Amino acid sequence: MGFLEARGLPALASHPVLEARRSQLELELRRRHAGQDRLALRELPAMRAYAAHYRPFGQTFHVLGQLESVALKGRPIPSRLCAVTALFMVELDHGLLAAGHDLDLLAGPLGMSASRGGEQYVALGGRPVSLPAGDLILRHGGGILSSVLQGPDQATPIGAATRNVLFTFYGPPSLPGGLLAAGLAGLAGLLGQFAPEAALEQCIFPAPEGPG
Repeated sequence: MGFLEARGLPALASHPVLEARRSQLELELRRRHAGQDRLALRELPAMRAYAAHYRPFGQTFHVLGQLESVALKGRPIPSRLCAVTALFMVELDHGLLAAGHDLDLLAGPLGMSASRGGEQYVALGGRPVSLPAGDLILRHGGGILSSVLQGPDQATPIGAATRNVLFTFYGPPSLPGGLLAAGLAGLAGLLGQFAPEAALEQCIFPAPEGPG
């Protein structure tokens, strides 16, 4: 997993430089994948790595569908709170799975483990979920923060009042080397476009070997 902690973000729903970069990325993605189809996107190294995790659970990596929507169908990248927009842009640009949490709502130390099966939490959107064995989950003192299959929790989302954020990037074992670092660097660069005074700190941790 990769982590980027950002402290001192402004309360911005949009920023002209970030909006310009968002429009530019839309064009870049369409040029990069011109002439391709969904099957071709599925063969991208990052997409194959995540598919290997999702497939045994009968699920599809949702970022694949989002990339298809923007790159092949010409739909815009959604514009939301700046911190959320930046994170979504990095997911599409690098093919990564990421989440963002209000850092001030976290409690206690973080813990990363493989799920044993049966763990439950309320996911974003108010969805009660129960995890199968073998998913990757991130915990804090208040419970499960997020999982690969079900996404972030409902209790710690980035909101209009959020000033300090923990961004998390999930990297399956077969993810090509350097992609997590590139994603973290890309996000740091985007945050700098609208929050140049924010304090940023990042790191990458190896995945756990089993349930814990």
